[in-house]
Amino acid sequence: MKKNRSLYKILGVLISISMLFSLAPSVVAVEALEAAENALSEISENISAQAESYNSTAITVTEPSQDSDGYYLIGTAGELYWFADFVNSGNVSVNAKLTADIVVNENLVERLTFDSSGYVSNDDEFIYWTPVAEYSGIFDGQEHTISGLFYIWSFSGIGVFVGADSATIKNLGVIDTYFHGGDDSVGGICSSGENVTITDCYSDATLFHEGYEVAGICGSLYGGEISNCYNTGSIEGY
Repeated sequence: MKKNRSLYKILGVLISISMLFSLAPSVVAVEALEAAENALSEISENISAQAESYNSTAITVTEPSQDSDGYYLIGTAGELYWFADFVNSGNVSVNAKLTADIVVNENLVERLTFDSSGYVSNDDEFIYWTPVAEYSGIFDGQEHTISGLFYIWSFSGIGVFVGADSATIKNLGVIDTYFHGGDDSVGGICSSGENVTITDCYSDATLFHEGYEVAGICGSLYGGEISNCYNTGSIEGY
């Protein structure tokens, strides 16, 4: 949330500059521009500092091997992040299997601290997850778990998968995970999907939403099937 708030501040400053140039004399406008530049510089430095903090805990991304059927065999957090990036680069139909339990942030939920408004105040301590978007392949957890995923987004679409399309997700557990969505479509496994099959999965993720279409397994599903799945995680919001 801190990064989003900084962007809102930048937008406010730019709007103020525009108004001053249209209404104020040139001297006042120049002074306002100088003040705005100083404010933008400070905000930029804050964002850079946050980025360095995130990078200091970044995962080493590693390409996983493939089996004889072409499935990517994911056994580490680095391989999971590679897979997410690979799919998000346009390779939406590739298949994958987990070969081990994956841990991204250890003991994530118990380490979270919150401010008076209910937002996570120590988000810079965690490695952010990158949701797998528009996935249409087969993802087989092989009864393994993914734990310690952390993602905060002020708009819609938060889950391990977001906007899945004709995908099959099976035999997967998501635990010790925190997703915070500012709008709709939040889910422990999948934020939303169309003609998606989710079977033999469970979620113990902590979900916080500020909108609607939130559920332990899938926030919204248009066609497809969810079977033999359950949720034990917490769902909160307003």
